[in-house]
Amino acid sequence: MNTLMDNSLEYLIETKIISDNMDRSIIPLSGDKRNIWFPWKLLAFSLVWFFGCTSDFVATEDEREDGETSTSAFLDEDHPTSSEDEAEQDGTDTDDTGQDGTDTDDTEQDGTDTDDTEQDGTDTGDTGQDGTDMDDCPDDDEKLLPGICGCGIPDIDGDGDGTPDCNDNCPKDSDKIEPGNCDCGTAEGFCGLHGIYYEKDYLAEPVIQRVDPTINFDWNSSSPHPRLGNNNFSIRWTGLVKAIYSEQYRFYLAYEDGVRLWVDNTLIIDDWDTSAGVENSGTIDLKAGESYSIKLEFFKNGTNGMARLMWSSASQPKEIIPASQLYPESVVPS
Repeated sequence: MNTLMDNSLEYLIETKIISDNMDRSIIPLSGDKRNIWFPWKLLAFSLVWFFGCTSDFVATEDEREDGETSTSAFLDEDHPTSSEDEAEQDGTDTDDTGQDGTDTDDTEQDGTDTDDTEQDGTDTGDTGQDGTDMDDCPDDDEKLLPGICGCGIPDIDGDGDGTPDCNDNCPKDSDKIEPGNCDCGTAEGFCGLHGIYYEKDYLAEPVIQRVDPTINFDWNSSSPHPRLGNNNFSIRWTGLVKAIYSEQYRFYLAYEDGVRLWVDNTLIIDDWDTSAGVENSGTIDLKAGESYSIKLEFFKNGTNGMARLMWSSASQPKEIIPASQLYPESVVPS
């Protein structure tokens, strides 16, 4: 740049461009005459300075652009993301201050957890939305551990008997956890029929009495009690029978030796004679939920003894009448 300026100045100093009408001449100058051309020197210097500055300015702008490109490339190469990417909010930081939900695994956009599918921001895998980590029942929002009943089943003790309902087969009966002979709601000994046992075959001289849950005996040649003989005894059962359906019921007796059966004070089976292994039946209309008096008399006078009381209806398959439908007279069925 300095060389250009020197050469230009020297040339302009040594020459002068003049016009005389249409004639132009270049007049060499020398000696003291050079001083009269000082304005031309000043003009030439100004032009050279102007073009030199303009060139420097263009170079400076180019260098600035190159420098910014280099800086951006440096950042992109060495620092692709920040540890707390709040300015960009591009979701690639480890603590999602931008709250865009795309950091490590922050689906709820709270920036605090690893796998918070219920969006409470406090746990590791709490799909039950109970706000507690290490949840062994992730699909149960009421329980953290299986407990007694397991996930999805509450450990509730509805009747307060100390046994959760999931293990209580009588969840509304505080006295029982199994139906037993009398079914739920009826204490053992308060279902079935009241029986009086006689040592003679004609219902005389009572020896014992008890409540039998069902009438389903096959004594063969033995005795129902040590105080009774093996081949000569009789029994009278009394109580109530509760119907399940409003239908005509058929009552059956399989027996050996003699029997008589009354239902609702109606004699429906009468075979008071020595019979060997027979079955007899009779019918009566009953209403669902109603209780009816029932009386059965039996005697044994021979080698074998058997007594079975059954029923059936259009809706009820033939079966031994269950204890849950039989009550002693002193018990009012619920």
